[in-house]
Amino acid sequence: MNCQDWIDQFGKPADDPQIKSLIAEAGITKPIKLGREDITVRADIKPIGMTVIFTDESILKPDGGRVGKPVLSGVMMVIQRKSGNVYTGKLPYGLAKNQAQKDLRARLGTPGQINEKYQTDGWTIDGKTVAVSYTEDLSSVIQVSVTLPKRD
Repeated sequence: MNCQDWIDQFGKPADDPQIKSLIAEAGITKPIKLGREDITVRADIKPIGMTVIFTDESILKPDGGRVGKPVLSGVMMVIQRKSGNVYTGKLPYGLAKNQAQKDLRARLGTPGQINEKYQTDGWTIDGKTVAVSYTEDLSSVIQVSVTLPKRD
């Protein structure tokens, strides 16, 4: 299982048969349900350093989404950390663990979003937000997330 398996299913509800299959394959046993006050719910796939994110459909589709319906909207891969499992699978959009910030900016262009505090750049690629966080010296990638944008 890799991140692309999930990215390919973005926009589908948690009760979709393909999503249910991915959830089972990932070993996620906690039900994917939104609490009354929640707009997102996350499920960690700890053995492979990945987290999947489900967002309330009414947030993704304000003009017709159903309140309380969790929809697959994101995936986050932890590439480097001091302890615990990390994601070792193929990264989306040709990203690689050993890419420095300057290399990614040269390849992908100026990020549409920059967070200097967390050393994170964000681009819109194929209608998705791709965020990359770097090591302190900006020499390699420590985390990648791909999410659906909120609809206005």
